[in-house]
Amino acid sequence: MRNLFFVLLSCISLSVSAQIKEVAASRSVEIGKVGGGLSYVSSLSVIRDTAINHYLWMYRNLKYTTITDIKSITFTASDEELEGLYNILKTQIGADKGAEKRLELGKNTLDIVTTKNLGVASLVIYDLSPGGGYFYLTNKHLDKLFGKKTE
Repeated sequence: MRNLFFVLLSCISLSVSAQIKEVAASRSVEIGKVGGGLSYVSSLSVIRDTAINHYLWMYRNLKYTTITDIKSITFTASDEELEGLYNILKTQIGADKGAEKRLELGKNTLDIVTTKNLGVASLVIYDLSPGGGYFYLTNKHLDKLFGKKTE
């Protein structure tokens, strides 16, 4: 009986360790970043793959004022699809105050609302996924985040 227990325990140990394997590391490349340190707003990075690109969009959740809460949105897209996302956001920032748009990005649902304060248009992006938050992007932030030249 004791030997049978030892054999079963060995089989379980082997199957658990078989789930771990070493793979070559992929390098993440930052596309754009808005703010830094305590003024961090958002950043967008990519891991390029031959078939599709994997994106990581991080943002500082403004839901909390006394703690720094960084959230992330992950999604896959081609270069053309990322450009399409940028164009959607640029169009939305130029829309009338209060205009809303809902997007599904990876497993996240985003509600994007246009606001205007002191004549400056911005987007409030609400991450509606469980545990999500929200953040603001101005026109300049949007360009910087997506790696577009701002003059």
